Amino acid sequence: MGGLGHRRRTLRPRRPWEDLPRWAVSSALALGALFLALLWTEAWASVTRHGRARTTFATSAPQIFASFTWRRVPTPGQPLAIAWYGPKGTLAAIWKDRTLRRDRPGTVLYASVPRTVYATRPGSWQVVLRVAGISRGAVSLRVRR
Repeated sequence: MGGLGHRRRTLRPRRPWEDLPRWAVSSALALGALFLALLWTEAWASVTRHGRARTTFATSAPQIFASFTWRRVPTPGQPLAIAWYGPKGTLAAIWKDRTLRRDRPGTVLYASVPRTVYATRPGSWQVVLRVAGISRGAVSLRVRR
């Protein structure tokens, strides 16, 4: 018979994750997201803008700085925020701006909060860098009396 109605069968490439249990795929995706966040920034907290990285701060410290270094620079013009979350997970402070065309890998972004923000709220704090609403880095710290 002629070639009428003949179709070549295209084989779909095998995807290795199709044989994995669903929990393994979701765990791998979560680890992948963490890995991607690590590719975007390096983060630390200190008592001065150019200070040594620390994880614990006294309530008497005059201010706390959170710094983030771009490893991979986002597209310019996107909303940018550095949010400070207190021990109960409530937003305590936020700094907002936009990503800049002049940012390069190695550019350091920082935000600080004065003593009045954390002095009466000892405990675990989280500072999160977001670009266009997506978390691109975070630093955890502890405030002690």
